[in-house]
Amino acid sequence: FDINVASLLGLRAPAARQDGEDITGPVSYTFRASSRAEQLPLVLPGHRLWAPVAGTAVLYEDDVALADGSWAFSEDGLALVRSGGFEPGCFYRCEYLTTGALVGGCGLLALRDVVPWLREHEGVSRAVLFGVSQSGRVIRQFSHDGMNIDEHGRQMYDAVMPIIAGGRRGQFNRRFAVPGTLPFAVDELDADATYGTLLGRAGAPVKVMAMNSSNEYWRGDAALVQPDPHPDVRVHHIAGTQHAPGFLPQLFELTALGWKGRYGFNTVDYRPVLRALLQQLVEWVDSGIEPTPNTAPTHDELTTREAVLEQFAAAGIATPRLGSFVQPAGPVPAVDAVGNEIGGIRLPDVAAPVGVHAGWNLRHADIGAGEDELFLVGATWWLDHRPTLEEHLSRSTQVIEELVRQRYLLEEDRALLVDRAEASWHAANNASQ
Repeated sequence: FDINVASLLGLRAPAARQDGEDITGPVSYTFRASSRAEQLPLVLPGHRLWAPVAGTAVLYEDDVALADGSWAFSEDGLALVRSGGFEPGCFYRCEYLTTGALVGGCGLLALRDVVPWLREHEGVSRAVLFGVSQSGRVIRQFSHDGMNIDEHGRQMYDAVMPIIAGGRRGQFNRRFAVPGTLPFAVDELDADATYGTLLGRAGAPVKVMAMNSSNEYWRGDAALVQPDPHPDVRVHHIAGTQHAPGFLPQLFELTALGWKGRYGFNTVDYRPVLRALLQQLVEWVDSGIEPTPNTAPTHDELTTREAVLEQFAAAGIATPRLGSFVQPAGPVPAVDAVGNEIGGIRLPDVAAPVGVHAGWNLRHADIGAGEDELFLVGATWWLDHRPTLEEHLSRSTQVIEELVRQRYLLEEDRALLVDRAEASWHAANNASQ
């Protein structure tokens, strides 16, 4: 309901009223400054902001309240304005009263009720709910709130596929929610995060194919969803990945969000694995073909943040201070002698490496707090000693063939992965010249 882009499908949520009157209550926004600009956006692009009740707003800079009159809302009401600008690297939290509560949880009802409509009007026989990042957290909320069954006792979705959602839900079914914000809040964590537990709440049986990147482990909550023995759950991890798929040429900043890394962003593109896992899920639902086993790191494939960061520091790489990981502490994937992760699904980037790929990065000094982690972003460092191109392609092809055999890659993506391996080799060599 907070989407404000005409070309996107949004929710017109009904108002919640008490005794015929609009309801007033508190709302809170948190954002981190990345420059000394005089304006600081409180919401991501394309989202609405709850309108403040005059005279109720308080702005905190790293939990210290700023003096009244030292800041204001922008003319469009979507940003904060401060003479002299904001301090790069500082967290800003704006709290105030707003009025006109909406029943945002109707979004979950819409996801539920579209299924019987599709079955009746489009002849759909099977339904799979697929969501990435925020919409992956929506799936977890949907299951937690018992939405996979309607008022008539009918099952809605046959399967769900939450991607890079970690152990979190979100602000999708609460009063004065701000669903379009980044997931900083600790209260979005599930107390019982495993999918086996969520299935017990979903309302009707559903198969689960979940996947997390390395970044959700470093964020602190992916380890909460370590697989349990539930026969209808698969939990996967793709080694050496960041929250969003990596790209070549290597990125160093995301200007739209004001994010810039000390190191180049992670380059591992995990989307081919998602295609294969989705096909596994469809075959599981349609034909009863058992999917591959869980690949989430086992106990022996997990370790502490301190152990991994100490290994990188010993290699001369600056690492984030532990206190900057604002999410709860939790185990992270263990790494080999080079620094690549040993567990999970290992694409050629990791199993036949010309680089080291991590689920964490440092903020660049240009955006402040240069010793802190860069939220949601990983890193790739190219190795100094690399095989020849022919050796690299031979080893990568072996890895690809094994992943195809194991059903973690589709046959039709084989050539794509070979081309990707060659592009990585050239990126590593160009970076060292």
